[in-house]
Amino acid sequence: VVVIKDPYHWMGSMCRHPYAASWQHSKNMCPNLLIRNRRREKKKLLTNKVTVEYRKTNPGHYESLVGLWNDWYGDYLAIEDFPRLIVRFEDLLFHLDEVMTQICNCGGGTLVNNEGGIKMQEKNAKAGHNNGSNGLLGAMLRYGHGEQRTDGFTEEEKTYAKKTLRKDMMDLFGYSHPTND
Repeated sequence: VVVIKDPYHWMGSMCRHPYAASWQHSKNMCPNLLIRNRRREKKKLLTNKVTVEYRKTNPGHYESLVGLWNDWYGDYLAIEDFPRLIVRFEDLLFHLDEVMTQICNCGGGTLVNNEGGIKMQEKNAKAGHNNGSNGLLGAMLRYGHGEQRTDGFTEEEKTYAKKTLRKDMMDLFGYSHPTND
């Protein structure tokens, strides 16, 4: 089972918790998809390269955080050798009982304690992610409101993301691009 997240929210999450990814950004400039080329007179915008150290000897290199999202989830989508289930994070967050029942049914099982419902943990469940991570209420507030999807994005970055995010994946998972105001 793979959990996919709306790419705009995912990039915001990466700003708070970059894991093994590194790219030029700061708390005030994130996701920082584009950087200005200061060496040229036109100061053209360039993509901000991302490196992910999966292993010290084999880092991954990506065009930007958009490229990382495209490749990371695109690789799961391309798997044909064995079955996989890709579930939207947002559906787990807002429709947990229904989605977990469907996942269990898909795997040939049944949901245990179906009558009592699934008990949600209110606090952050990720070890070591106390800084900037949400508990249940915080996650619902963050991911339930579209206006926070592009916090930190410049207009150029919104345009770049809209142009570069894989349309097939956006359509397949029902994600939309924010409107440029």
